[in-house]
Amino acid sequence: MRRSLLAVLVLPLVSAACTAPGVDIALRAQQLDFKGDLGASSGNTVATSTADRLGLEDDPIALSPRVDLVGGPLRVSIDAFQVDYDGTGTADADFTLNGVTINAGTDVDSKLDLGLARAALTFTILPLGIVEFGLGLGLAAADLDAELRDVNDPSNAVSIDEVAPIPFLAARLNAAFGPVSAEILAGYIELDIDDVDARYLDIEALARVRLFDSAVRGHLIAGYRFVALDVTYDDGDDRVRADLELAGPYIGISLGF
Repeated sequence: MRRSLLAVLVLPLVSAACTAPGVDIALRAQQLDFKGDLGASSGNTVATSTADRLGLEDDPIALSPRVDLVGGPLRVSIDAFQVDYDGTGTADADFTLNGVTINAGTDVDSKLDLGLARAALTFTILPLGIVEFGLGLGLAAADLDAELRDVNDPSNAVSIDEVAPIPFLAARLNAAFGPVSAEILAGYIELDIDDVDARYLDIEALARVRLFDSAVRGHLIAGYRFVALDVTYDDGDDRVRADLELAGPYIGISLGF
């Protein structure tokens, strides 16, 4: 699962870094509050269970690297994170997938591993001195690996393993005031393609404070990110839905060259 996210993050980075006149590399520690619903059904209607009822209540700290490549009016922002949740809870609804059913009311050991990689390319269309506004396109890859296992019958388990590539429209707003700069990067799309319905909203606000500026630039960074992902897709004869929200602050450092 992590290999797919690594490829999405590294491959465009390697090619773009060879020609980018400016590179900023950030390492961030982010706390992600999670809530949402999961469901799988053999019918067209998918009843879901909430994450807290399934026992997925932790707010883990995730490492979230980010790389910005800047060349004139163009900026490419690439980042990724991986979060793992597990716990014990009770299914609110029937889960049916690949011929296996876990009935509503069953006590389950739950696991959810979620990775999200994002690459956004924006072009500055309004350079207004200390403020810049850009529009562009992006691609996200959501890697979802979930499992529910009957506590009383461990051989009875339902698992979901899906990688969903999601193109999106991107917008960026930058402002700089002396040693302090700020940015809002947003992405949004609604898709209905073949057997996949998806809605993706990603908003990140961050601030940078310059610590030093010589051959290498150093910044202290802090910010907040909100991601909402609602995906429904066909898995053979079954239908799967994941309606997830992740949000939380982060802090880190960055180096620019």
